[in-house]
Amino acid sequence: MTIDETVSRRNAAVAAHEAGHAVVARSLGVMVVRASAKPGAAGVVTRWRRTGVPAEYAATMENLLLVDLSGQLAEYRATGQFDGNAWRADERNALSRALRLILDENHLRDDELNDGHRATAAALVERLRPKAAALVEENWPAIERVAAALADGQILTGSEVDALMTAAAGTP
Repeated sequence: MTIDETVSRRNAAVAAHEAGHAVVARSLGVMVVRASAKPGAAGVVTRWRRTGVPAEYAATMENLLLVDLSGQLAEYRATGQFDGNAWRADERNALSRALRLILDENHLRDDELNDGHRATAAALVERLRPKAAALVEENWPAIERVAAALADGQILTGSEVDALMTAAAGTP
């Protein structure tokens, strides 16, 4: 494999990964500010607003956990493999978000966190992983379309992600 082929394959993996985050976020109603697969600037920026309603907060946090997990699953769907660094970062983000949810639901401070809370957070992440995989599969045509734009070096706004998702929904 040539260097150009290796770089192209890596760019496609990063594009699929970031497209998975962006498309699943939008499918769950999470605002996407921008999405990029550019080296050194890859990532999806989302925005959400915390409400004072506990049930809404928990649902939002679970949606964000699904977004955390969707990048690695989209990358795997596209390439058949995971990038270890990106996978570990997404896992850390998901576990950290799950821990925050558990702490908040139980009105605990960070220093009150124990192994039982960590186990509960890990179980929540594992419980949501199949749902994230189903969301990636359900939205695969849109993920492919967004990944193609990202692989071309575009930085997409949330509106552009939405337009590509709408266009993908119109294709068989």
